Amino acid sequence: MKSLNFNGSKIKTSMRLIAFLLIIIVNVSLNAQSIEERANTAKDATYMTKKEQQVVYYHNIARIDGAYFIEKYLDPFIEKSDDYSKNADYKSLIRTLKKVKNLPILEPVKDLTTMAKEHAKSSGRTGHVGHRGFNSRSKKYADSYKFNSENCDYGVDDPLEVVIDLLIDEGVPSKGHRENILNEKVNVIGVGYAPHKNYEVNVVCEFAER
Repeated sequence: MKSLNFNGSKIKTSMRLIAFLLIIIVNVSLNAQSIEERANTAKDATYMTKKEQQVVYYHNIARIDGAYFIEKYLDPFIEKSDDYSKNADYKSLIRTLKKVKNLPILEPVKDLTTMAKEHAKSSGRTGHVGHRGFNSRSKKYADSYKFNSENCDYGVDDPLEVVIDLLIDEGVPSKGHRENILNEKVNVIGVGYAPHKNYEVNVVCEFAER
């Protein structure tokens, strides 16, 4: 009876390859989970509404990994939307986001959230659009920070769409809203939702460096 002859080196090589592939699969899965978990910095911010917490969440995903944000959130949203198209502003955003990786995660803070909520409420009550009173509000709430900036969005209620709308920054040549979101200096954020006299809803985001 002939004995069976196994090539031990080939078996070991195959097992190493399988183990290596399994490690890659597990790491990819863990990385995807960690992005979502790391982004959820506002989950325990009791001074924020659920929508305000979600605005922080989507800001962070875009800042942690721009390419991941494109694949998992931006493109699926655009494909289903009747209000947005893959125009020049969208294409420039894609180019920008593909370069974004591991920007500082934004932590929610109460003072900036109060600042955002007050401006959202005031704008909503009067029908104002823009950053009126920003310097005085910054002095009151953000004087202790090294740098601060503000984004305002109107007529958009869904948290993901708020972030996408500001990132696309359609019709804004400077792309100032996009720059505020992806500014590598900032590391804290405040968000405020309020009804708006002319646009139904407005959302204010305050960014700062501490």
